[in-house]
Amino acid sequence: MRFVRPAALCALLTTAAMTVPAIAGAPTAADKQAAGVALVTLSQLNVFVKANLTNGGGEIEGKTWVGGNLNGGNGFNIGFGASNGQSTVASTFATVTVGGNQNAQVQIKNQVGGSYGAYVVGSSNGIEVQENNGTVNVGGSVSGKISVSTGTALRIAGSYNDQNGLSLGGSNNVWIGGNSTRIQGGSNNTIRVGGNLKSADITSGSTAQIGGSLGANGDNSSTNGDVTVLGNISNLNMNANNLTVKAGGSVNGQSGISTGSNLYAGGSISVQNNNGGPGAIHANCGANYANCAGVAAPVSPGAPTVASVAGDTQTMFDNFAALSNSLTYLAQAGHTGTLISGSQGFTFKSTATSGYTVFNVDQSIFSKNEFAYDFANTSTPIIINVKSTNSACTTNLTCSYSMASNFTGNASQYNKNVIWNFADASSVVLTRQFQGTVLAYLADLQANVIEGSVVAKNFNQTNEVHLGTYGNNGNNGNNGLLTGVIPEPANWALMIGGFGLVGGVVRRRRRGFAVAA
Repeated sequence: MRFVRPAALCALLTTAAMTVPAIAGAPTAADKQAAGVALVTLSQLNVFVKANLTNGGGEIEGKTWVGGNLNGGNGFNIGFGASNGQSTVASTFATVTVGGNQNAQVQIKNQVGGSYGAYVVGSSNGIEVQENNGTVNVGGSVSGKISVSTGTALRIAGSYNDQNGLSLGGSNNVWIGGNSTRIQGGSNNTIRVGGNLKSADITSGSTAQIGGSLGANGDNSSTNGDVTVLGNISNLNMNANNLTVKAGGSVNGQSGISTGSNLYAGGSISVQNNNGGPGAIHANCGANYANCAGVAAPVSPGAPTVASVAGDTQTMFDNFAALSNSLTYLAQAGHTGTLISGSQGFTFKSTATSGYTVFNVDQSIFSKNEFAYDFANTSTPIIINVKSTNSACTTNLTCSYSMASNFTGNASQYNKNVIWNFADASSVVLTRQFQGTVLAYLADLQANVIEGSVVAKNFNQTNEVHLGTYGNNGNNGNNGLLTGVIPEPANWALMIGGFGLVGGVVRRRRRGFAVAA
């Protein structure tokens, strides 16, 4: 059994990605189609980072996608819901997706709805699953603690190395491709270990399939469930009746072979106390159990496969590039907002009750101490395009922006329908709490608190990212923003699905300045 993407999703992703992201010319219908998918993605992800995210100890309230490595210390909370009362659209994204290594220990919850769990292509430093029925997939090995709740499906392609072992809840499905330390607890669990399992307590109603040896050097191997082991079993205790335990090699036991149970071994069996189970011992079955007719020999469960998300990350990045470019070319006739300059700051004012409003600003606005929003309602999309007056950095897409301004008044009620589009930025630094989505797909972003969605190339998160995500007002922020090209809700599942993977809609080489990704 292998863990792979659905075939339909794979085909969609293969035909979707654009080959070279760029900022170039007026958008075509295909660009707008890709931008439409990006808008839907913004409503369902709190954070998208193409490369690496470094966490400084805060949290991300919604779902998170990191194309590279997730770095930082312990206590990183993801998916814990909205502290400010705002929400997100339930989606099929995993709670956290990491395309590289997960070097920060994370705790995840499902308070934002939809699919729940972690998808890590590389190695993991530990994941705490705090609610039931989650799914955790790790393509490498795990060095820190994995904590699971009832109904968790856990797949680790490498080894599980935490010294305290793995404690199960109940009805867990565990598949570890390499070696593992102790596994214990719970009931009705399905356990597969491709390598050696150091020690185990296989509990009531559970089964275990081990591709190496079970127990060694005095480690206890206790079972109340059925177990098959391709190698040797050491220090076996069979503590329930009517069990079946098989070893491809030899078996040493302290006590076991209870009434109605059967113990098979390809080699010798040495049990100190047989507990009076007549006919329970079947030693010397030989290779492939040739000497034990009609009894299937133990086999290895192998290892799960966790697919790369590199192609999906690039597709999403390309879609965000198309969105950023499309927003810079939005028609302004009848959609222009008013930027009011005061002694301390700027007020972004819009009287529109439908459609959208566009503000085109430059780096000079960040010299002010305060920003305020004055909008007619909380559902009309507000686009703030930031473009430098330095033509050299704009041409090369290497502009830098730094903001130390406060948002005043009731700005937080509008953050879910505001996009700040840093289309030419390679660096953005936000040192105060920021209200609205930050679309800076080419930038190294450093930020304190952001209330809204985040799109960046790299993200140094010094504090927290809060909900709501862009467009969580029920219409995914469209309102004529990209008229006629937003996918219908019934078709979103064809574009966003599987194990937290996203598909785009266009594959072609964009014109104009090529951008190094």
